Amino acid sequence: MRVLKTNTEPTTIWTYLKSGKEFWTDHVTQRELDAADYFLKDGESKWPIALEECREKSLVLSAFGGLVWYLRSVSSL
Repeated sequence: MRVLKTNTEPTTIWTYLKSGKEFWTDHVTQRELDAADYFLKDGESKWPIALEECREKSLVLSAFGGLVWYLRSVSSL
């Protein structure tokens, strides 16, 4: 954290996500993306190739879930 803070601008906005609630697990991320029909095409779910390749990588999908949660939270402002 110290390395990040010393190498970023003083105006950098820091956001900490709560594990489980705001930083989703890989399973919650998959469920949320499917339930919200983010990748619905012609009546069926078709994930982008890059994300499809990451579906089995739990840490990558969890990080993506944190990003989706954050974007949802700021879009409602």
